[in-house]
Amino acid sequence: MQAAKQNELHARGLGRHSREQIAELGTRSIDALAVLLGEHDYLFGDRPHAVEAIGFGVLAAVLTPFFDSPPRAATERHPNLVAYVARMIRFYSPAHTWRQTLAA
Repeated sequence: MQAAKQNELHARGLGRHSREQIAELGTRSIDALAVLLGEHDYLFGDRPHAVEAIGFGVLAAVLTPFFDSPPRAATERHPNLVAYVARMIRFYSPAHTWRQTLAA
């Protein structure tokens, strides 16, 4: 079973990189997302688009306060991404339990 999973990861590309390389690829993607967002409220301007579901979903998962990880550290280096996630949580899920963590 483990060999099958390793073969699958290799076929998809992730199994061809070290953990450090995977973290670097993730960091580069997060940096690019921060540039794309810039000073806008949403990824493509002043109103939400369908892509927000993906961007917000991934960033909220990365920023969860329960795990330390290279992608979380990379995201926390971009105040615009942290503010984006906090804004999305306030708007779409105001009762969420860890939204105060992002506001700090």
